[in-house]
Amino acid sequence: MEIKVNIPKNDYVQPTEVRAKVVQDICNHIIYWMGNSCEHGFYRLRIKDFYDNSPSLYLIYESSEMAKTSGFQTEGKIDERRYPFYIKIRTCEMEAVFKAIQKAGYHIFGYHNITDNVHTYVFTTKPVLNGRKAEKMKFGMFID
Repeated sequence: MEIKVNIPKNDYVQPTEVRAKVVQDICNHIIYWMGNSCEHGFYRLRIKDFYDNSPSLYLIYESSEMAKTSGFQTEGKIDERRYPFYIKIRTCEMEAVFKAIQKAGYHIFGYHNITDNVHTYVFTTKPVLNGRKAEKMKFGMFID
């Protein structure tokens, strides 16, 4: 017996268009905080990977002009009342950020805490972190 069902075809297509302004804004934010944080020369980006949903990453802006960033939203859906000015970052854009930052001579270290399911990326001016030498790193998460 053959069962026929009528199901619409999945129309999801992963974004591949890299928005240059978004990549530049992310790089500017990371480099700025690398030089102006209490841990001079370091910037940490933690992205929570939920077990029942893909992780998301949003770049938060201070105003509707979308000129100056104020940080990232990294844990689930964006709270639009708290952060009214934002852009959802695409995987391809973070891949471009990683390439650009490393090409400029900075270093990225990454690790995944399995217990909390948090991916941490440390951007640094120094080629060694906790005795570990820097290697070229690709952004390995799916955030679309």
